[in-house]
Amino acid sequence: MEKRIPLQTNERKFFKQVLELLNPILRLRKKELDILAELMLKNSILRTIPIEHRYKLMLDSASRKEMRLSTKQSEAAFNNNLAQLKKTKMISESGIKKFLDIPYDPSFKLIFEFKGNDRV
Repeated sequence: MEKRIPLQTNERKFFKQVLELLNPILRLRKKELDILAELMLKNSILRTIPIEHRYKLMLDSASRKEMRLSTKQSEAAFNNNLAQLKKTKMISESGIKKFLDIPYDPSFKLIFEFKGNDRV
């Protein structure tokens, strides 16, 4: 059996929507989710730049300030939430966790596959 739920999106909302769907598994706090969505957006926009340079650009001081203002966080709160994302290995020195390294695609499909063993 298959159920489809179409979601309207745009490039800015896409990454947050994906993370909100995955959050019962990821268990991120709202502000951490907001920062990770911003990082995913930047990663998608800068995709043509090699990853070793891309990550430096994503976390330079101008980008940090832009993300902080976009997520409406103080500098201290932003830095704490960013540190938490590093601690939980959502991001690292080499970039965003591999399964979250997705480009914006309006026809993107996120599929959950449940496999049961029919036991109660």
